[in-house]
Amino acid sequence: MLFFGSDNFSVKSLEAFLEAKKSLGRQDIHIEVVTPPNQLVGRGKKTLYKTPLSIFAESKGLMVHNPPPKTLKGWEPPLPDVSSGGPFNLAVVSSFGYIIPKRIIEQFDRGAINIHPSLLPRHRGPSPIQYTILCGDESTGVSIQTLHPTVIDGGKILSQSKLSVPEKINRIELENMLAHNGGQLLAKLISDHPKLQYVGKDQDEKYITKAPFINRSTAQIDWNAHDAQQIERMHRAVGDKEPIHTTFIRTKRKPGCQFIEIDTLCSWPDQSSQSKALEVLNEQLEGCDVQPGTIFVIKHISPSCLYVRCINDQWLRVFKLKLEGGKAITAKEFIGNYGISCGSHRFGS
Repeated sequence: MLFFGSDNFSVKSLEAFLEAKKSLGRQDIHIEVVTPPNQLVGRGKKTLYKTPLSIFAESKGLMVHNPPPKTLKGWEPPLPDVSSGGPFNLAVVSSFGYIIPKRIIEQFDRGAINIHPSLLPRHRGPSPIQYTILCGDESTGVSIQTLHPTVIDGGKILSQSKLSVPEKINRIELENMLAHNGGQLLAKLISDHPKLQYVGKDQDEKYITKAPFINRSTAQIDWNAHDAQQIERMHRAVGDKEPIHTTFIRTKRKPGCQFIEIDTLCSWPDQSSQSKALEVLNEQLEGCDVQPGTIFVIKHISPSCLYVRCINDQWLRVFKLKLEGGKAITAKEFIGNYGISCGSHRFGS
């Protein structure tokens, strides 16, 4: 088996597969790894970067093969170690990051399959875990599909495993859950179908949703469109790589602002304090036309927190933030530094 991958999802799925194949008595499966090459990164290109999968594979004594950067044009699958007893007959792809052309897929007698962290056809694309959280999905899962030569995530479904999405889970936590589940599912599939003569089912195209690449705009708050729950989901989905951001509207300047630690008012576990805070905020709002993004403080209840008015009568709580050009500060420091009082300042899109 030739395992194509790169990142933490690849590592966790391969790790789970290795554990599962051992428990299933399938130590006969010979595995080698294909992952993007090492590259120099950082200022001056002086730091050598290895993919997480490369580091993991080497720690397990697995042979690692590196194709050219970004493309498989002109690249051929390697010949396996002579002790394996024959050519690679199965390709498994898990968050590899390259398009694998038809000519390579056809070189594997038993086919090429992909571990995808969603219940296809929902969330086709490179960011299914992020969009599971962004969309507030209550359930998700892992799909093992055949690798389609032209349509990304358009292969036949060979197996799926469904699970509930825990409340307040972030991208990294959900990624680890799904990767582990995917590795186990792969081992079971191969064990149940040793000849890999699969009869997959076509995806129902009317249920297709897309999960495109995450970029800076994905993490930008639109106070006129996003309520507090949506903003909090954005933070959990993409905040580790793309901090959610807005602008801090002052009299002359509008510096960019990143939110580092947030929650929603309705998530406050102390129901008594939550009710008191909501009562005070509603009193402050009475008779006022308050724009979304307006900042409020309640020093006698929670002095270390900003309350930001959102659409749909919701409130976002901000505990730590970072202004453009500055360092991360607490809400309490922010209140003191900028003289924040109820309704005196706001964040804007």
